[in-house]
Amino acid sequence: MRRGKDNSRTNRKSEARARGLRAIGRFRRGESKTLAAAARAEKTTVETIRRLLPSAIAQDRRGGRIRVKASDRYSARVEILTDAGALVVTARGSRQRELAGRHRATYMRVLQGKEPPSALEQYRGKKVGGHELISDYARLATLAQAGVLGQLGAGEESEPHHASKAHRDAPKRVGIPHSLLLLSGVGHLVFRGGPSCHAQARSGVHSRDVPQLSLETGAETRRCKTY
Repeated sequence: MRRGKDNSRTNRKSEARARGLRAIGRFRRGESKTLAAAARAEKTTVETIRRLLPSAIAQDRRGGRIRVKASDRYSARVEILTDAGALVVTARGSRQRELAGRHRATYMRVLQGKEPPSALEQYRGKKVGGHELISDYARLATLAQAGVLGQLGAGEESEPHHASKAHRDAPKRVGIPHSLLLLSGVGHLVFRGGPSCHAQARSGVHSRDVPQLSLETGAETRRCKTY
């Protein structure tokens, strides 16, 4: 019973650290004007960040203004996209965490047609957690059409302290649940296991039935395609 309570407490702390890291990243990217606003957006507090992530911030004196440092050395589990597909790896420090976030934002904008395929070239040879990020547009398009770009998770998850170093560092492939929103056919969103096209039409989303190859059975099924 004691061990179960300890694990639960450790998990809550890990989740709180992850929210704090996301808040810090949000502030550094300029998405929030103040750390307090970033903390509220990620459902945490400045005090929690100060307590759990002290090396990421600076404070001139007790009770004084808290500043976010330009970088930090905290590690976190992040989801990345490689030539082999989606992986969950350990990003070492804020530079790798932010690189993973920028890469994800870039390839999503490329798939949506908001940026040219050449935008991927800046990531050629760049690695996060020892794994090279995808930079080839043809390979990205292939992965998208195969439906392996499921709706990834929230992003950062700080490492649980009770896990061994080997376990924390081991890459994990991202699974594809039935209800995920998948990218299939570059620039188009396909709802797998989601609402029917009729329901989407009622909600104002323009859609039509399209054939979609099932990843589980190989059989062709009908899906809703937004445009």
